[in-house]
Amino acid sequence: MITPIARSTLVVAACLFASGCASTRSSFPTGPGPVDYDEPVPVATAPKAAPEAGVARTLDAATRFSQRVFRWGTTYDDYPLDQVPRVACLDAEMVSYGGETIPFATPVRVHPHLVDRLRAFERVVETVAVEVYGRSPARLVHMGGFSCRNTAGSGGLSEHGLGNAIDLAGFDFAPHAEGEGPAAAAFRVRILDHWFAEDGFEVDHRLFLHLLTDRLLDHPEIFRRIIGPPTRLHDDHLHLDMGPSRHANFQFERDRLGLPPERPGR
Repeated sequence: MITPIARSTLVVAACLFASGCASTRSSFPTGPGPVDYDEPVPVATAPKAAPEAGVARTLDAATRFSQRVFRWGTTYDDYPLDQVPRVACLDAEMVSYGGETIPFATPVRVHPHLVDRLRAFERVVETVAVEVYGRSPARLVHMGGFSCRNTAGSGGLSEHGLGNAIDLAGFDFAPHAEGEGPAAAAFRVRILDHWFAEDGFEVDHRLFLHLLTDRLLDHPEIFRRIIGPPTRLHDDHLHLDMGPSRHANFQFERDRLGLPPERPGR
């Protein structure tokens, strides 16, 4: 099990952009690495108080982070939905998926092509959860898949409109007879409650979420896009999709995971 690591002042954000827009049962080809790399730039200092309810925690946490930017010139595999124009929703093609190795709290409606990615994602979750807690989650909690809408703040069709995305809220864990302390009881892990957690056993939840997200950066064949806290409108979930370009925007504490500094090529 992972225990909280000594606090460090260095906190790094991952923010990956593309110019074009662990074992699994399926094999996904990989492609070339990055073509451009930007040095870290500071995040503007934000006030500790926010005028809107639910935003204060995000703004306060953002003041403690620095930011790295990466850019990719290509996508990483040949994915069928890459060729679909982002102009109209694909409601008629959706399927209901309820999880394979980790049950979903409710089935999610997604495009059939995303299902294999979700299965691979479940196996990554299992691996990280066993490392941290000694067991896999009892269920995965999401906020939806298919939704016919534009991306917030833009006129472009969201990947949700193609059923090509899922919004992850967190996980529920059942009691564990062989566990010790708080890890032996049932508990829940939520992006909203634990991404910036500071106290007690909840720090382990933060480390679990950050480690899981870091693993996903190494698997663009599962999800090319990862958007999470403290990105606007993403304080309570991770947006995961297979859009036609590589993009990640979230902030986490790499050194507290015992991870090396962020590097080009991810």
